[in-house]
Amino acid sequence: MPSLIDPGLYYADGQQRDEVYVYGSFLQSKMYAAGVTCSDCHNPHSLELKAPGPQVCLQCHAAETFATEEHTLHAADSAGADCVECHMPPSNYMQIDARHDHGMRIPRPWLSETFGTPDACQKCHSDKTSAWATQILTKRGKGPDKLQPHWSETFALALNANSQPSPDQLQQIAMAAETPEIIRATAFSNGLYSMHPEALAMLEEQLQSSNNMLRWGAARGLNYANPATQARLAPALLSDSVKAIRLEALPIMLSLGTDTLSGAQQRALQPVIEEYIAAAEANSERAEAQVNLGNMYRELQRLGLAETAYKTGLRLNPDFIPAYVNLADLYRLQQREADARALLQQGIERQPRQAMLYQLLGLSFVRDGQTEAALRYFRSAADLSPTEARYAITFGLALEAVQKPQEAVAYLESVRSNLANQRDIDTTIAMILSRAQSPAVNQ
Repeated sequence: MPSLIDPGLYYADGQQRDEVYVYGSFLQSKMYAAGVTCSDCHNPHSLELKAPGPQVCLQCHAAETFATEEHTLHAADSAGADCVECHMPPSNYMQIDARHDHGMRIPRPWLSETFGTPDACQKCHSDKTSAWATQILTKRGKGPDKLQPHWSETFALALNANSQPSPDQLQQIAMAAETPEIIRATAFSNGLYSMHPEALAMLEEQLQSSNNMLRWGAARGLNYANPATQARLAPALLSDSVKAIRLEALPIMLSLGTDTLSGAQQRALQPVIEEYIAAAEANSERAEAQVNLGNMYRELQRLGLAETAYKTGLRLNPDFIPAYVNLADLYRLQQREADARALLQQGIERQPRQAMLYQLLGLSFVRDGQTEAALRYFRSAADLSPTEARYAITFGLALEAVQKPQEAVAYLESVRSNLANQRDIDTTIAMILSRAQSPAVNQ
């Protein structure tokens, strides 16, 4: 179950960001698409390069074309003339591990200008800007007007939080033959394909793909579809030949409610449940596995086992926020609000800058009819995450609930410019003003 090219792990154009395996980058490369394997460059036993420096690249690439100043734009034998400096720029992890990005891509500093992605040129020319690098490349005939359009440009645009991808963009990412399969799988996996009917049809088509990674990405994307679509498409995935796809389908099926499933579907669930438990237990020392196990038990209404798994996750990693979130939600289902609040307070003590914990604590007070007590926690959540509209909206609505509509509107208007989703803020303000003008309706 490899990590896909998800935000936090990778930049918007696919370059490595977090401490990831080079496998995910390599699958994006033209080298991988052409059949190059790890052992073409590395000794499979020692992992050392099979030739020093640029010589390893010149095993395949003609020196008279690529080992020239015209190509490298740097003097021969200089650091900048080393292929990896431009095409595989390193990132330091653990302060000492300079890990090269194995995407082996052509530098595109103009993407850095637009999306804030790393610019290979600035690794050495730290005193220069990406605009400077773009200008140099353009003068030397290597600018954006000379290069063929690249999948990374559309991918970065589609994943940009401030843009709404069109069906045409989605089609270009997901179906273009030159787009790496890991990128196509990522595009299917992250919910973009639940936004448009045309895109949903592409998602359904990929669930039938002979390519395992594309099918897995589509299975992950099915999490974002509506329940009717999930009920139609997920059952067949329980018998997929790839275990990762079967395990992806299980939570979807359980979320539909076991009482809605046919007898045949419930029988198909059983072996996959056993596989899911075995997979989690294989990683039982990790809090993530325990939370996944707890989520499955909760859907199966085995609430005691779910609670045990969540608590085990917290014992293994007392700073793992999803364990607090899911255990608190389990307490909510059991109407154990005092336990939920004690747990969330414990989480806040360890992680005092996690907005979600304050939000959940406030909601617990609201469910107990203590909205006044909840206000401080909603305000803390909004202050800790000043760009997320949901926290500001919750605080504003709580102010309205304690008969302070003018204060609610004033607050929402004061933070509006900081928020990415201003439309929801405007809608909330209008709703509060409307109710304030119609007290009978509000009653």
